[in-house]
Amino acid sequence: MTHEKYTDKYYQLNQKLIAAQKTMIYASDRIICVYENTRKDLLAFYPDVNPEKISVVYYGSSMKNIAKRKFSRIDGRDYVFCRR
Repeated sequence: MTHEKYTDKYYQLNQKLIAAQKTMIYASDRIICVYENTRKDLLAFYPDVNPEKISVVYYGSSMKNIAKRKFSRIDGRDYVFCRR
């Protein structure tokens, strides 16, 4: 929803991108958002989308075997890095 929300401030109006995204939103059986705010923005811009087909699935990582992994230390503290 970044292009719809921040067109004036950060992005030039890109009608092709917005039209393609709109087509995908309405053609989708399910929509995954990575934040609750993204879900809210989607419903604000497209209020006729069924909210029940939208799920919020937060970023995460498998913590399986975490004790066996070696992590970097910065300033004497352990850090786990993830990439979006």
